[in-house]
Amino acid sequence: MNPTLIGAIVFLIILAVLSRSLGSRVRPSSSTSSRSGDASFASTFPYKRQRYLLSKAERSFFEALRTAIGNDYHVFPQVHLASLLYVPKGTDNWQSHWNRIQSKYIDFVLCDREYVSPVLAIELDDASHQDDRRHERDAFIDEAFAAAGIPLLHVRAASGYNTQELREQVRSLTNGTASGVE
Repeated sequence: MNPTLIGAIVFLIILAVLSRSLGSRVRPSSSTSSRSGDASFASTFPYKRQRYLLSKAERSFFEALRTAIGNDYHVFPQVHLASLLYVPKGTDNWQSHWNRIQSKYIDFVLCDREYVSPVLAIELDDASHQDDRRHERDAFIDEAFAAAGIPLLHVRAASGYNTQELREQVRSLTNGTASGVE
């Protein structure tokens, strides 16, 4: 047999063995693989999908808000305060200030369409806002947003909304500009 042919066959066998060996060690990243069908993986976590992101009252307001603002802004529901506010490093009691925002959410945020920069936060006030503890939370939220320079609009939850009135409230708090950024 030709020594070149034997060398090529040996090379191909070694290449196949190495390929198989390396292939078994490499796992696809979580972004490219779907684990939803993997029963052993799914059974290790107790999580279930929420049926709805918004309550009926929030959904009703969301639709009215989208109608009122048209294409002027992006609307984001249930935004984490720590996505909107931060505590500068070196601030006295940094951890305490951080703890106060890390687990709170605001009902809706309007953002500039070009930069997706927050221009207005909206809190939908339902019956739960009558509770004393909720008053304390609302007062904190009001002060935190004022300190950060983000206007905050409180809207009383209702069975229906006047979209023209809502549009005017938004315009007055965003200085009447389409983007809210001057």
